[in-house]
Amino acid sequence: MSDFAELLRAPGPWTWAYVDTSEDIHDPVRTTDLRRRSAVEAAERAGASEADAGALRTALADPQGVPSPSARYLLVRGGQIVLDETFSGPLVGPESAGSGPLPDLTPLKRHRGGDIRYLRVDTARDGGELRLQRARRAGDEDQTTVEGRTDTLHKASAGGWAHRRFHEHVEAIWKSNQSEVAAEIDRAVLEHSPAFIVVAGDIKARQLLLEELGEPARAIVVEAGVDSHADGASDAAVDEVIRQELARIEDEELRQALDRLGNDSGRLAEHGVGAVVHALQSAQADLVLVDPIGLGERTLLALDAEPWVATAPEESLGATVLGEVPAATALVYAAELTDADVHFVDPGELPDAQPVAAVLRWPTGPATPGA
Repeated sequence: MSDFAELLRAPGPWTWAYVDTSEDIHDPVRTTDLRRRSAVEAAERAGASEADAGALRTALADPQGVPSPSARYLLVRGGQIVLDETFSGPLVGPESAGSGPLPDLTPLKRHRGGDIRYLRVDTARDGGELRLQRARRAGDEDQTTVEGRTDTLHKASAGGWAHRRFHEHVEAIWKSNQSEVAAEIDRAVLEHSPAFIVVAGDIKARQLLLEELGEPARAIVVEAGVDSHADGASDAAVDEVIRQELARIEDEELRQALDRLGNDSGRLAEHGVGAVVHALQSAQADLVLVDPIGLGERTLLALDAEPWVATAPEESLGATVLGEVPAATALVYAAELTDADVHFVDPGELPDAQPVAAVLRWPTGPATPGA
């Protein structure tokens, strides 16, 4: 069951806000104040209680100190902040705020959907630093520093037998240090299952480190050809490698999702709002692909019990209608409560330009009539 399911089972009303928290370098204080007031006023116009609006106002007055660009999602119930998450990167949709019987989790789910975990490693001949990060979160989830031996780290320039012995000794120290770094990476892969590992740092240290890694880690390593420890080094080159790898993973996830729609000659798929709603009502949907822009102004009925969502009152099966809400909001709500994954797509990416599709847990019927 998703981590939102129990939250959504609690009765409303709910108040929420999705805001751009990027800093305006020209007038950061005024910009932050305007955004805070705008979000609170939008929630109040939508019917937010004084307690909810006050909680929202207080929370938004507290800056999160996240580098720009960034976004923030807050969820309030009963005058209490029940969810407050800040994401690195630009907005994934328009800013919004509101209040009603059902929270709009769409922007939160869109951020979390691309919130890929990865491991960044900056290595040097005397050790290395590991930072477990997420694509859309600021800061490190976990950080480990490996401090290896630092005695006689630099090779001598003269020749001769004694110097060759000395060089071999230094190489052994470097290798030992990178073996320690590799062991920490292998541990992090086993414990945290990052999607990939990006390795930057001294070129010789990188070479030794890659040789020491276990197979699971080696299979997901991406090498950034930059010495991140060099004087005046910029993170730009490493950040670009990370950006490219994140984009590749997101493209691959979309391709796999679209491939699933065509599996078994399409018997495990539904297309269109009505068909997907029906699949969610029977908990048949395993993956729901949503194009929020394509859904436009379409609305659906959110219900307080199974079947959770309906296109018309007669489909409620005795459940109370919570309200008529945007279709994307209702679909995400029903998906969370039926343990279906949600994947957001851009306009035109789904077959026949449909705004929503679903991969099913079991087929709708026999492959051929009478079978």
